[in-house]
Amino acid sequence: MWALSFVLLLGIDDLPTVSVDELVRIHRTNEALADERFRNKPIVVTGKLESVKRGGLMLYGDKSKQVYHLWMKAADGTSVGFRFTEDERSALAKLMIGQAVHVRGTVEGEFVQNILHLFDARLIPQKTTVEKK
Repeated sequence: MWALSFVLLLGIDDLPTVSVDELVRIHRTNEALADERFRNKPIVVTGKLESVKRGGLMLYGDKSKQVYHLWMKAADGTSVGFRFTEDERSALAKLMIGQAVHVRGTVEGEFVQNILHLFDARLIPQKTTVEKK
């Protein structure tokens, strides 16, 4: 009998993975720990997609690129935003509100007006595997 066994996340084996709720909880309760574990380091955040919004143009090298923000919301209402460039637009366009997503990003900074931003974001592709029972 074949059964769906798990979702294998590609490209994140060596990165810390944290849920959006845990990321927010740590930032809210122990900023020293948050800095130690996350600040200026790439991490993977898991959560449910709240929205994807266009964010204007940014200069990357000598080229302007459209920016998009993917938003997740923690259980306490805190918004966590991930900044993507137009290079990821096709992948972002395929997402559905409420879908579970895994995003690689770098925490640069602190909460500002109940929002935490992660930069240099990339969607982590998910591959469903099947194993024989």
